[in-house]
Amino acid sequence: MEQNQGRGVLAYRLLFLILVCSSVITIMATFFQLATTYHSGVKSIGGQLKQLELTHTNSLSKSLWIFDTAQIKIELEGILNYPDINYAEVISNGEKVISIGDRQENPIEVRRIKLNYQTQMNNLELGELYVQATDNNVKSKVREQIAVILVSQAIKTFIVSAFILFIINFLITKPLEKVASYTKNLDLRQGEDLKLERARNENSDELDVLVNSINSMRRNLQRAYADLQTEANERKVAKDELFKQANLLENIINGIPAYIYWRDLSGNYIGCNDLYANLLGMDSSQLIGRGVEEIPSHQKAIEFHQLDNDVLISRKAKWNQEICIDLMDGSTGYFVQSVVPMYNRDNDAFGILGLFIDVTTKKNAEKERETMKSQVIQSAKMASIGELASGIGHEINNPLAIIQGNLELLEGYLEQSNRKDSEVEKLVQNQMVAINRIRGIVDGLRVFAREDDKTDKKDVVDLHEALEETHQLVNSLYINEGVKIITDFSAEDFVILGNRNKLQQAILNLISNAKDAVLEKQDGEEKQIRISSYNKDKNVFLKIEDNGVGMNDELVQKIFNSYFTTKPAGKGTGIGLDLTRRIVEDFGGDIAVRSELGKGSEFILKFPLTSEFAKRTVQKLDSHFGGKVLIVDDDVTVRQLIRKHLEGLGFEVLEASSGPEAIAIMTKQEFDGIFTDMRMPGMTGVELLEKLHTLDCLPSYKILITGGLDEQAEVNELLDGDLQFDLVLNKPFSRRELARHLKLLFESAS
Repeated sequence: MEQNQGRGVLAYRLLFLILVCSSVITIMATFFQLATTYHSGVKSIGGQLKQLELTHTNSLSKSLWIFDTAQIKIELEGILNYPDINYAEVISNGEKVISIGDRQENPIEVRRIKLNYQTQMNNLELGELYVQATDNNVKSKVREQIAVILVSQAIKTFIVSAFILFIINFLITKPLEKVASYTKNLDLRQGEDLKLERARNENSDELDVLVNSINSMRRNLQRAYADLQTEANERKVAKDELFKQANLLENIINGIPAYIYWRDLSGNYIGCNDLYANLLGMDSSQLIGRGVEEIPSHQKAIEFHQLDNDVLISRKAKWNQEICIDLMDGSTGYFVQSVVPMYNRDNDAFGILGLFIDVTTKKNAEKERETMKSQVIQSAKMASIGELASGIGHEINNPLAIIQGNLELLEGYLEQSNRKDSEVEKLVQNQMVAINRIRGIVDGLRVFAREDDKTDKKDVVDLHEALEETHQLVNSLYINEGVKIITDFSAEDFVILGNRNKLQQAILNLISNAKDAVLEKQDGEEKQIRISSYNKDKNVFLKIEDNGVGMNDELVQKIFNSYFTTKPAGKGTGIGLDLTRRIVEDFGGDIAVRSELGKGSEFILKFPLTSEFAKRTVQKLDSHFGGKVLIVDDDVTVRQLIRKHLEGLGFEVLEASSGPEAIAIMTKQEFDGIFTDMRMPGMTGVELLEKLHTLDCLPSYKILITGGLDEQAEVNELLDGDLQFDLVLNKPFSRRELARHLKLLFESAS
């Protein structure tokens, strides 16, 4: 069945090729013959026009001379009797006289014949004969010839092709079918020689040569087959043993907790263990035969082969080389790498073997120990600084309060005496600005240097207040370095649930990084940091942007990774932004970053708003200024200044220089409020209020005045207990600030 199908296919192919060749020749011959016919027909059109000019010109000229239109029309109708003339007209004096036929836009030939009349005296030009000729008649003859030629040639081609096919089938196809059948069913274990049954001649032809070659090939194959059978049996035994060894070696390599690969001298992979393939995100079978540049993650793979070229060139092993690589997941990996050359039995190098041991966990643990050690040392330093700053802050704030109070009194005296001195007023204002600057620095130290043993507790936090305190801490320092900070706190709702100290630490980290970025700009360029807030979708957003050097996309993807830093050794630990991200997420927020090289960076923090507000106990008092109050402070000058401020606001004021003196006064008299310093020798302000609470002589309003750095933390702890403060003032404060706070306090109580 298969033989018949093969023979039919071959016959059809031969017939097809013969028909194609014959058809091509026939078409070419037909085309040439038709072109000749068409050319001859077109040439005859010129003869017709020439004949027309000889036969009709004189008669038309006479008819036009006497203007016999009937005769002219007859003449033109006679012209149209020519086979290929389709249109004729007579023109005289530029106008058409008579026309016959259909005028065409693109005739094959046009003839304009002058019509002249010869008189005895002159040769008169009467007009012209315009004639158009088409090739329609010629084309019609060509089409008639096409049908005749194609039919006759097709019959001839088919008869010749069938005859040739019969000859080929008899002389070649059938013998070839027998040869094909013999070779298909050839059995190398036994069989006879191939013989063709056909008329024999004394001389051998090509088919005889083919048959002899096939028979000779069969005998050679039989001998080779016997040898192969023996060798195959031996190979099978060796293959089974090799498979066992290879399987054992593969299990050993995959069981080693290291990344192993081997490559040839051209750099193509010969093999690897599963651990290495997984590191590149591929299967081990996909790597074999490929170069490093051919795998999708080749940029990462190249980093794993930094030692390969040296070993390939030098043929010397590289042992225990430590390398640092950015892994596929964006983290940083640390490895100990060894690369050795591989040799065959002739001691010729044929490739290299590489091995990686992952020491990332160990390295990170060492870094973490070093970081923790540095943090412990830094914490100890900060604790010492905090203890020292606490006392210094108190000593600074008291003189500041005295200076500020005296300046305000001086302003009052100038106003009362109607003595206007612009220079004096300017000096007073300058001193006020300097005092506020010192006050801002001390307030910032109060926030960041105090010890906080409740860092994990969440409470209501005023975002704007935290931002303002951080701004006051760094603004003067940054201005000295040429960095300008612009603030725009546009958010109307800015109360969040979190931890004030942690929030300020996160803000300080971002501002510090922004400062480093803008300081890398060229001298003379503007260095600016912008801090802004706004509300959107029941969230408050904090944006910290700078016009510094910016970052590329690759750095943006890594900046929140632990221990990642672009700063030189000793200037960055790589934990600041990671800590910032953790703090923001711990408050239920998100942090995003946008940056462009040369244009700066933008960090956007999103925090959910909280509906909870700080609870404060406020006793009812008359909403207008007035009442009897007691001032308790160990500094007589501070007491006198506060007294003058309060008396100027309409209060009746008494003074006490210590806690025991205040207790003795308040057990004998009733007071509407008490103003007490936080830190006093013998008894602090908090201890004083607690004692008054137990004696049941605590006034309606309790106002605490602080001046140290760690006092606010103590106040916050007390606010969580039974003792509540109506107002906490930080020295130094002005008369206007005091009046504003008291007004807000009284209005909230009314």
